Formats: sequence, C-alpha cells, structure tokens
Amino acid sequence: MRLSPIIGQLKRPTPILHPEDLSRCIEACTSAATNGLICADACNEEENAHELQRCIRVCQDMADICAVTARIISRQLSPDWGLVRKMLQMCATTAGICVAECERFASYLPYCAECASVCRECQQACSLLMDSLPPMAHRTFGEAHENAEYVGRR
Repeated sequence: MRLSPIIGQLKRPTPILHPEDLSRCIEACTSAATNGLICADACNEEENAHELQRCIRVCQDMADICAVTARIISRQLSPDWGLVRKMLQMCATTAGICVAECERFASYLPYCAECASVCRECQQACSLLMDSLPPMAHRTFGEAHENAEYVGRR
C-alpha cells in the first residue's frame, strides 16, 4: 500500500506533516493491526492457548488501537493535534507492549516473531510522526476547543 502519492494529491493536505512520514505511519499502524489479529487468532489455535492468553489479549488491544490511530491520522481536514498526539502515544505504547509480549514466544511461534517485528516498526513510525507534530500538538485532548483557533462546533 503506497499512500504518499495519494496524500500528496489531496486538495487541502495538512501542510505540517510530511507525506512520507504520514504514509509510513498509516501503513505501519495498519500492518500492526492486521498482524496483531492474525497473531491472536493463531495463538488461540495453539495447544497451550491458555498460556498465551495475555499475548492474545495484548495483540487484540494493540490491533484495535493501531486501527483507530491509522484512521484518525488519515483524516487531513482540521486535525485536533492534541488528539493526534495522544493517539500516536497510545499506539506507540501498545505496540511496545505487544513487542515485549510476542517476543516471549517468538522462539517457537513464528507469527509472534513477525508480530513483534511489525509492532516495532509501528512504534518507531508513531514516534517519528509524533516528533514532527506542531508545537500546538503538545496540548492535551480538548484544549483546542477552548481556543479561538478551533472552528468546529462546540
């Protein structure tokens, strides 16, 4: 999936974010979400699934958070930078937790090894994109609603 050409064609792209960094992060989040669900399903099929319950749960939670993050950062019209920052932080954190959990089983479960690798890429892509956010993105979620620059509904 190559998103940067599409992002570059938008009539009103968010000028602050570099299209390559944004597309890399969207792709990494989407890939982590998909791999997490595959890993969780495969772990459920193992004879020792009861020992993999935490891994299954972590993969599923990470998949949900990464999928939502990809959707939020894909929207280019009037982003709430505080929300974007919080979602990227949450995604990077849960991807990191998933890396640690999947690495426990990576030596004998190849899908856990792959999930850990993909989640590490997601964690790095989210951190890179977070570093490129504008200074106003350091606000907490919802603070933009209190400022005149916010033009949405209250």
